Amino acid sequence: MFPSSSPRSLFSSSILSWVLLLLSLPILASTTPPRWIGSASHFRSKHKPPHQNGGFHYAGTGLAGTQSPRTHYHYWRLEWRWLAPDGYGRPVITVNGIFPPPVLIADEGDTVIVDIENALGNQTTSIHWHGQYQRGSNNMDGVGGVTQCPIPPGGSFHYEWKAAPSGTHWWHSHYGEQYPDGLRGLMVIREKGGDERRKSRLQVDVEYVWSVSDW
Repeated sequence: MFPSSSPRSLFSSSILSWVLLLLSLPILASTTPPRWIGSASHFRSKHKPPHQNGGFHYAGTGLAGTQSPRTHYHYWRLEWRWLAPDGYGRPVITVNGIFPPPVLIADEGDTVIVDIENALGNQTTSIHWHGQYQRGSNNMDGVGGVTQCPIPPGGSFHYEWKAAPSGTHWWHSHYGEQYPDGLRGLMVIREKGGDERRKSRLQVDVEYVWSVSDW
C-alpha cells in the first residue's frame, strides 16, 4: 500500500507544478514549430520545385563531387500501386508512381530537402534518414511519435538537413510495415571533394549500389 499524502503536501506540489509551467512558457514559445505544410493542395501551391524531372529535382550549382556545398531538392508523392516486381501482383508503396524508389545522392555538407506528400489514403507515415547525424535538426530525423508527429493521409511534411556523415546509407519509412511494402531506398553521401580521388584509387570508372531484401 502506497503512503497517502497530506493536504498540505498536495497543495505545495500543485503550486510547484504551476510555477514550473509558467517558467517554461518562454522556452516553449521560442521553440521552432514543426515543419507542417498543411493539406496536399496547399503544399503543392506553396512549395513548387525549382527544377522538375519526373518528380525528382535538383537545385544548386556545380556537379556531384565539387567542393562548394549545394542544395538538393526532392518532391515525393507517396501512394499505393498494384505492381508485380517478382511476377506476383501485390500492393506496393511507390514514390511519384515509381518503384524501386529513388537513390538520394549528395556530398557531405550539402543541404538535402525532401518534401513529402502522403497520398497513401489509409496510413500515416514518416521517413527516417538512417545513419545521418542530424546535428541541429533533430526534428528532421523522421521517427514518427518520437521526433515528429506522423504525416496523416492527405498531409505533408518538409524535411531539410545537412548531409553527414559520408558513406552508403538508406532511408525508409518509420511506420508499421511500410518499408517491406516498398517505402525504402538507398542514400549515398560522398566524401567531400573525394569522389574522383576514390575512383582513381580503386581504379574504377563507375560505381553501382545494390539494395537486396526479402519480398
